Amino acid sequence: MHKPVPDPLSYAELVKIARLAKESNTRDWCMIVMAFTHGLRGAEVCGLTLDDIQDDRVRVIRKKGSLPTLHPIMRHVCPELDESKALRVWLAVRKSDTNLLFPSRQQRKPLSTVQFYRIFNGLATDAGIPEVKRHPHILKTTCVSMLVKRDMNLAKVQKFVGHAHITSTQRYIQVTDQEACEAAQSVYRQRVPAFVSLG
Repeated sequence: MHKPVPDPLSYAELVKIARLAKESNTRDWCMIVMAFTHGLRGAEVCGLTLDDIQDDRVRVIRKKGSLPTLHPIMRHVCPELDESKALRVWLAVRKSDTNLLFPSRQQRKPLSTVQFYRIFNGLATDAGIPEVKRHPHILKTTCVSMLVKRDMNLAKVQKFVGHAHITSTQRYIQVTDQEACEAAQSVYRQRVPAFVSLG
């Protein structure tokens, strides 16, 4: 039995967390933006290497039975969520001779998922986010939710986040009665295509 998926971050909440991260620590900002943009688990973003960033693309070896993905590095109209800029700024200030994209203070190991949790939890707390949403996995939830709400085909969302089964993607989808009714109304208000027989 799967645990219920919490409500995603609102767009305003997401931007507020990203803005606080950008102002406080470039590495943390880059990690949060990448986790949201590609729907990454904490372990997946912590485990990224420089080899995973090639030719303006990011390769992700997904965990928990999910499929690997290869995505372009994304630009965003919101500066706080612009992955291309966040990554460029982080690589310019990153000081490490390891292949790890986000090394820990010991340099030879990646930043731990526990530390990433603490970082995100602290930023979310400062941003006034409800406690139930103060964990990094909410970034994956928010990614899937926002893609679906922008009418991205469910099968394409599944492919984008690397889910092996579409039922995994469906768990992240939460639709209110109002949203369902508004969607139905938009369909009913459309003119009937010429090829549809009404007979």
